[in-house]
Amino acid sequence: HSAESGEGLGLAGGVCSVENQHCVFQDNIVSIFNNIYTIDECRDLCKDELDCRYFTYYGSNSYPFTNACIIFSDCLVYDSYAVDNMCFDCKTEDIACFEVNELCSAPVQSYKGDNLIKALPGIQSEGECKALCSSEGQCSFYTYHGLLDHAYPGVCFLLSRLEDPIKPRSANYDQFVTGIADCSANNGGCYLITAGKNTTSSALMFTDVYDYSRSPTTVIAIGSCTLTVLAVGGGGYGGIGGGGSGYVVWQEIPIHENFMLEVKVGDGGRDSVVQVPYGWGGPGGAGGTIIVEALEGDSGNSDDKGGNGYSGGGGGRGENLGGDGGSDGGNGFSGDGNDPDPGGDGSGLKLSAISVKQFQLSPGKGGAPFDRYGAGGGGVLVDGIGPQERNQGDGQGFGGGGSDGENGKQGMVLLDFH
Repeated sequence: HSAESGEGLGLAGGVCSVENQHCVFQDNIVSIFNNIYTIDECRDLCKDELDCRYFTYYGSNSYPFTNACIIFSDCLVYDSYAVDNMCFDCKTEDIACFEVNELCSAPVQSYKGDNLIKALPGIQSEGECKALCSSEGQCSFYTYHGLLDHAYPGVCFLLSRLEDPIKPRSANYDQFVTGIADCSANNGGCYLITAGKNTTSSALMFTDVYDYSRSPTTVIAIGSCTLTVLAVGGGGYGGIGGGGSGYVVWQEIPIHENFMLEVKVGDGGRDSVVQVPYGWGGPGGAGGTIIVEALEGDSGNSDDKGGNGYSGGGGGRGENLGGDGGSDGGNGFSGDGNDPDPGGDGSGLKLSAISVKQFQLSPGKGGAPFDRYGAGGGGVLVDGIGPQERNQGDGQGFGGGGSDGENGKQGMVLLDFH
């Protein structure tokens, strides 16, 4: 196999970074640091050392180096199909790229159709491609293929927006990255990108129900921040007892440089899921890893009891009226009269405990019963808004529980950088 030198701006092939390859060990090692837990720390160590030009960062899943940073004065990398300098959960960067031209990119590429402005061959580095995008008025994003890429070596694609499907690198001989023309905006340099938009955001809300016949919605996260991921499952079916509202699940995850997510919003009676797409080989998690899974609310059909959920559904078969749906994580209510069926159990979760900065969450009201049917549990309102109620028995908000033979309402997903 051949070897490539890292002379000039960028590593071999003109790229500023490579995944799962380290610099060949020669008389080029400046220093080795252990107990380094982010690539940002490693990059800063390189910037602080006069002789450092390149570094390799080894993450928590790498071996034999783990949570380690090795800084180099020079960098030799073999052809991408060679195994001699391969490593898992590692990344090598040319620090000069980041000093000359701030980059904010991820190892993905977008479908190209009417979003393609220009295809420019003979481009020597990602930094040059980004500069061309920045100077083109309609260009919001670029995709650069390194000089050793097997499909489009040295080609820079200028794009008005990204379009699904957005796919990650699938092999070591893929050398493409997609980046943002302007890295100066958005919450300290943390960005969320999704298909169909020509802008970036630091917070996104998803309400379009997932169509199982199509690919899920893809989101690219770029930056080094904490991302809150929140999902609400679809509301449960309302029978004699009211349906429980969809469960609310959230998690804070650290983003170090870039990450890729798939979003699936559940309709009434379905779960909402955010996961790492299969094929993702970048930092942050293995392909297929589920970040959050918000289950649908339980049906109110079992023994006429209200369904369990984020908020419980009202119990059925009261002497005159079924029970009200619960709200704000509370239990559903029993119907009135003698020997009514009980309401469903709420989760006890208080929305005020969720770390969301750019949206206002509030509990939806539980539904009001009519006749002997229990009402649905209340869901979640975002900035005071939720799906339209179909009747008084439905729980209010995203994931609200159904009543009187109807499924509950759709769920939703929020992504919020802070």
